[in-house]
Amino acid sequence: MQTTIFLQAALNGDRIHPAAPRNPTAIAEAARAAVDAGAQSVHVHAFDDTGRETLDGAACAKVLRAIRALCPETSISLTTSAAIVGDPRERFSIVEAWEEMPDLVTANQGEPGIVELCELLLSRGVGIEAGLLSLDDARAFVLSGLAGRWAVNRRGLDRGHGIRTGLEDTPLLPDGKQARDNADLVATAARLIRAHVRPSVL
Repeated sequence: MQTTIFLQAALNGDRIHPAAPRNPTAIAEAARAAVDAGAQSVHVHAFDDTGRETLDGAACAKVLRAIRALCPETSISLTTSAAIVGDPRERFSIVEAWEEMPDLVTANQGEPGIVELCELLLSRGVGIEAGLLSLDDARAFVLSGLAGRWAVNRRGLDRGHGIRTGLEDTPLLPDGKQARDNADLVATAARLIRAHVRPSVL
């Protein structure tokens, strides 16, 4: 029996790279290429018509629909980053108005209002990926009382954890060369996973 390691592709964010997709069609095409390269899930940021990151429900819904048209079996994670909407009440109101829901969201645990936002999303059937950007974030996550309800994302593989890669996280391959695109990073991560996975001994 072979162990499956979860691989998520983080397709864009605020990364400046010629292959970082910004509009729904480009994001969906990048998602399809990442899935074809081995990703089981994609994490994306939506952009408005001026090219700025947004949590706006209409913009997010366009991205979700475009990805689902090309990747109907793939789980989609959206961002809830306070870097996009800094005021926790405003962010809550925007997300509360979402009509089309992602499968997952990434929620950075050090941000004000994140527990309330996560409770809202959990109540609507959205899974939470806890973004732990510091030791204090990890402590806050444990103290929130919600840790038991969430799935947390070269050392992680050694411990059997899933990994995430993509242009949001890094534009570089392990050898230091710039990746061509998200699919290049995902294919490299998939090879790394295959090298770490060992068949179980009967």
